[in-house]
Amino acid sequence: MIKRGVTVTALIITVASIVIFYPRFSQLSAKKAQARKGDLKVTVYTSGRITAENIANLSFKSTGRIANLPFKENSMVAKGAVVAALDPEILRAVVDKTISSENSARAAFDEFIDVNRWDNLDPQVIHKRAQYQEAWERAKNDLSIAKANLNDSVLVSPFDGTVTKVTGEVNEWTSVFSSEPLVQIVDFGSLYFEAEVAEEHSGQVFTGQEAIVTLDAGKGTPVHGKIIEVAKTTRTNKDGDVIVPVKIKFDVDPDSLIFGSEGNAQVLIRERKDILLIPKSAVEKISGRYFVTVAKGDKKEVTLGDFDGDNWEATSGLNIGDEILLKE
Repeated sequence: MIKRGVTVTALIITVASIVIFYPRFSQLSAKKAQARKGDLKVTVYTSGRITAENIANLSFKSTGRIANLPFKENSMVAKGAVVAALDPEILRAVVDKTISSENSARAAFDEFIDVNRWDNLDPQVIHKRAQYQEAWERAKNDLSIAKANLNDSVLVSPFDGTVTKVTGEVNEWTSVFSSEPLVQIVDFGSLYFEAEVAEEHSGQVFTGQEAIVTLDAGKGTPVHGKIIEVAKTTRTNKDGDVIVPVKIKFDVDPDSLIFGSEGNAQVLIRERKDILLIPKSAVEKISGRYFVTVAKGDKKEVTLGDFDGDNWEATSGLNIGDEILLKE
């Protein structure tokens, strides 16, 4: 019985010792850091894709057979160059047919007027005259459209650029209802990165700020540029987020870029030098206030300034060299 009592007493003392000294053991094993002077860059992170100021999506305004499609994708084209043409014979045949229809409708109307004078107020005559007149107007409209289609049977490039898309082939029929452009031309000299900046960060973004873009097609190689425009309106992106479009002009040769490539951008908002920094993992928020745990185990309230994603600026509450504990 005596031995058992000693054993129980020893166990109680051991447990009590662990409870009393556990905070000290925990602090000794915790990772530590020091408040230090350093530089901090405040950035806004966003995503987007490469697009261009000058993009031409060219399609015919009428259905027809493609007679000429001289350029392939990645071909260079000059302003005014013919990039597609429809078979003009088919369109001329349509014009001839609509001329005949317009002549017939006009003749029918004239003949009715010759028999039934304009001052004839008989309701049936008035109704019939309106029908003949409407038929003639429709025929004239059809003729105007047919002539316009003949005139528009050739597509030309509106600027110097590169053919980035061709969706048809010679002798194929193209439809006015097609959702895809027949030929797309892009001026690579007008390429820019359109970043989607979250609405809450848009007030920190201005023209002239530096940006670093990492493109998916660039194997992680950063491309430098500057903001040239911040939109004055918001829009909702494909994910349902409210964003402000921002244009970033690249500092590199545009021919090295891929039109449509997606990527991420870092916009440098401001840079702070020689300020007191503490790691993010050292900071604890309690009831809207910020605290750090110093090496002795006491909590000290700190005032925080800028944040770069890894480190906070400590504007008060700590001194250079103060040891602080890092949270797991």
